[in-house]
Amino acid sequence: MSMSFIFYETFAKQLKCLDAETRCKFYDAIIEYGLYEIETAFTGIELSVWIPIKESIDNAKARREKSIDDGKRGG
Repeated sequence: MSMSFIFYETFAKQLKCLDAETRCKFYDAIIEYGLYEIETAFTGIELSVWIPIKESIDNAKARREKSIDDGKRGG
């Protein structure tokens, strides 16, 4: 579980292209995944939108964890 995560402008740009109901579903999925690592089971077109969002969240988390580890070693 994380206390925070990065929400990129590209997420907002991607989601603006969706209808309100689907956009809300994605906002909820991003929050659930970013904070609690609970992944929504998307399929089809929705999955193609979700994959790059999930990868961005995962990459940011990995960078943050590496930075924390480096700091613990004095770097």
